[in-house]
Amino acid sequence: MDKPGGKEEIARAGPVPPFMDSWAAFAVYYDRAQFFIMMYDMPGFTAPARAHLLAAAIHASNAAADEAAKQLGVVAEDDTPTPLQLARAFAPGSLELEELARREREAIAKIREKFMSLPRRDLIDKLRNADLHAFPLLPAYPGDRASWMITGNTRPLKVSADRNTTVTLGLTIGSAAPNVRVTGPGGKPGKRKDPKYGDTVSFAVRDGKHFTKHFSKGAEHDVEISEAIREFLNALGEFKRTYVPYPMSEPHDSNS
Repeated sequence: MDKPGGKEEIARAGPVPPFMDSWAAFAVYYDRAQFFIMMYDMPGFTAPARAHLLAAAIHASNAAADEAAKQLGVVAEDDTPTPLQLARAFAPGSLELEELARREREAIAKIREKFMSLPRRDLIDKLRNADLHAFPLLPAYPGDRASWMITGNTRPLKVSADRNTTVTLGLTIGSAAPNVRVTGPGGKPGKRKDPKYGDTVSFAVRDGKHFTKHFSKGAEHDVEISEAIREFLNALGEFKRTYVPYPMSEPHDSNS
């Protein structure tokens, strides 16, 4: 007899549909993000531990979004045809199948639009891409204030100005929003040209909390990172309840 987990046991269990694997991974990361942000909010953890928990929540939140994006075809994972595509291949010219295909395309487009418009989705993605392994979050000790900025290699921060004009960009300690000052000839204020932040992410710690600046939102003030994650997870949870094909609180049984 084959040992547990061997070929015979796997054969008896039967193959797990690929979309079930993807949604299961989505659920694991989603639940993990919820756990990390819950631990971040609990009293009794040291400031360094809370910084690690927040970084872990960012990673898990973004991983859940990535798995959903793969499943929805927002990013291409492979060329596996859908059951409807296979049916159309064996019954070309079927008006019923063509109508079903049209409805399928419309439904998927609506789901993708819903996913792409989730609040804070792009911010979570940018925070994740800031490489928090190489540039970890600073601990947020009560009473301490700090600010820092990370710019990416692919789309780095770019600042431009007219001739004979000086542009100064800095951070006020404790704020994630950069200050831009333009000085023209004679020390007079010059015409401002907004920097192109690209992949740049700025951070701040104050009052025992972590903040960032959402550059794509224009004049929006500092965003508390834990609040942004909770907002995103709440929206992602509603998305999960609406579109995930089976309850995530229960393990999927491939024999059912």
